[in-house]
Amino acid sequence: MEPDAYPRAQAPGPAGDAPADPASVGGALGPRRTAVISVAVAVVVHVILLATMWWAGERRTPPVVAIDIETVPIAPEAEELAPEEEAQLPEPPPPAEDEAPAPPADEPQLPPEPPPVEEAAIPVDAGVDAEQVAAIDAGVDAEQIAAVDAGVDAEQVAAADGDAGLDGGDGDADAGAEVAAGDGDAGVEVATADGDGGVEVAAADGDGGIASDGGVGSDGGAAVAARDDVDRAGNPDARPSSGTKADLIKYFPRGHVVSVLVRLDRLRDTAWADAIEGVLRPLPDRASLVGADDVRLLDRFDTLAFSSPRPESVVDTTVVARTRMAPSALRTFLDQPDAPVAWSVVTGGALGRRGKSPRLVPGDRRVFLLWQRGWATLADPRDLTGLLTPAAGDLDAAAAAPAALPPWLAAMATIEDESGHPDGPAVMVTAAGMFPAQIGLPIGGATLPGPDAATVTLELDPAGFVVKGNLRFSDESAAATAADALARVRAELLDDRLASMALRQFRAYNAVNGLSVKRTGRRVAFATSISTADGQALLQLVTNLLTNHFEAVGQRGTPPATAPAP
Repeated sequence: MEPDAYPRAQAPGPAGDAPADPASVGGALGPRRTAVISVAVAVVVHVILLATMWWAGERRTPPVVAIDIETVPIAPEAEELAPEEEAQLPEPPPPAEDEAPAPPADEPQLPPEPPPVEEAAIPVDAGVDAEQVAAIDAGVDAEQIAAVDAGVDAEQVAAADGDAGLDGGDGDADAGAEVAAGDGDAGVEVATADGDGGVEVAAADGDGGIASDGGVGSDGGAAVAARDDVDRAGNPDARPSSGTKADLIKYFPRGHVVSVLVRLDRLRDTAWADAIEGVLRPLPDRASLVGADDVRLLDRFDTLAFSSPRPESVVDTTVVARTRMAPSALRTFLDQPDAPVAWSVVTGGALGRRGKSPRLVPGDRRVFLLWQRGWATLADPRDLTGLLTPAAGDLDAAAAAPAALPPWLAAMATIEDESGHPDGPAVMVTAAGMFPAQIGLPIGGATLPGPDAATVTLELDPAGFVVKGNLRFSDESAAATAADALARVRAELLDDRLASMALRQFRAYNAVNGLSVKRTGRRVAFATSISTADGQALLQLVTNLLTNHFEAVGQRGTPPATAPAP
């Protein structure tokens, strides 16, 4: 064998052995094969490691649970209601002492206002007539008060106010008396006697008093008003959940009969988002807020509220929205080429006057007002009295002084409280003053007394919706009749095989089966639940009804017969 050109040291073998073969240096298979094997081993190790991590991750990830759309949430029991509280309008801050407005020179001057009369100070069934009560209250008799107020006697004042007339001591020893302070004309009127024998002090503002349906009405000047139909019955310790005792109408101008609150922020990332967007699509005022069909209200607003004194008219709705958009972005969003909006600074914030547009229904004179950051309303200018005076300033910083807001708009910042925090109903509806005296029920010719007002709420559940609300009746007798009728008809429907089949066909069986009611005074609380399939059918039904309704009243451009003149 020829010697190597470049002699290398050889690894010593065991004693007495021949030198090791050069190929054994670096392994029995040689350096190149060793490298290949090393790479292969590394790949296998990484594959094993990745597989182990994947397996461990899969074990930690909860399995996907398929929800049966026919599964029904557990229906809660109807809740006991607490006594109603008197609705109080926001009270503006008192003027500074050096800024207290002086009364007009020609305005009649009344004696200093005495302390309020305490109900406990007048014995029940005292038999005190109206003149004696007036003397206790103001130190003058009823004729003197009426003369200061309107130049007519007390009986004429009471008749003009629409009350039953002045008792005047007609021999009804149990009648008691009611004294009402009138802030509409700075006078005092003596109203009809209260049947419980107590003395009741109430505000009698001709323009901004309390509607008979319990809603708070206002002309923008009243500071505090008390409801004249408060139901004192109930458990003071009761704590009903959000929505059970809600009344949305009190947040809107006087005379409204139906109000809707939609918490889009609670629906945005759920399986119900598309269905709710479909329900909102037929609304005429969606076109006032959104031009293109591919723009979703759920992506732009967190809360929407709609209310109307005349649901058959498309130009009378008041719309309120809360958004996280910056003021400039919101103005740009509302000002579109096919629906221009001219913005200006006013005492109430940023005013948006709408120009000619195919989206604008003839007779619609509503304006946009961004009265504080994040909040906007589309409302009739008559409901924004005192807020539309031109002012100087920056549009982005324009906002109304809290004391300048009409009471309904001042209270609007708290309307979301009706839906609870952090959880509660996602959809709420209140209707009042629009129910017939008797409502027919679908079995045995039974009827239900029509409520004065009703609120229905829908709360999201993983398996569907929980439904709660309340019905308010004219008196306890009507409420008791309604509660008994609902319980009786529920039992009859469930016991009748054909009726049960019909309920299932119309997706109403679960709502009837889970229904429970509880009466407190003249109010009836109710609760039930519906499945996902029921909810889908319900929302589709509502969508179809809204589409047909607004097409019928001419929201496609034909003005309704009741539209006000521009």
